[in-house]
Amino acid sequence: MTVPGGIDHRREGGGQRLLGRLVVFVLWLIAVLLFGLVECSIFWLSAIDGSGCPSGGSLDIFGPTRTGGAASGGALLTAIVSGLSLWLAAGFLALWLRGRLGFVMFGFVAVYGLSLLALWPIASLIWGPRQCGF
Repeated sequence: MTVPGGIDHRREGGGQRLLGRLVVFVLWLIAVLLFGLVECSIFWLSAIDGSGCPSGGSLDIFGPTRTGGAASGGALLTAIVSGLSLWLAAGFLALWLRGRLGFVMFGFVAVYGLSLLALWPIASLIWGPRQCGF
């Protein structure tokens, strides 16, 4: 049995639709990454601000520095690694759910924000108390 020559079972514009979805997904990944960078920056700036440290005696350009706790390199590195891990997980989840990019973006922002809030008190237990450096 043969198929008549004029029937094409492929959808028209399938390649353009796929390219459009890919562009939207890449832009979505960039937007989620920017949200994560904002959250991580807030964590970093809160960890290294000078509140609670005596003024003077420090030659640091950015003001008094802290060691240990949320200001330690370990906590800051943990914030970056957890953010990138959640970003990758959000990307895979967005590919799987396809049409629910807004929900996945909100979920990423919420879960990453909560993980940074949880990291703050836990960091002092792991890396020691926050102390001003002179």
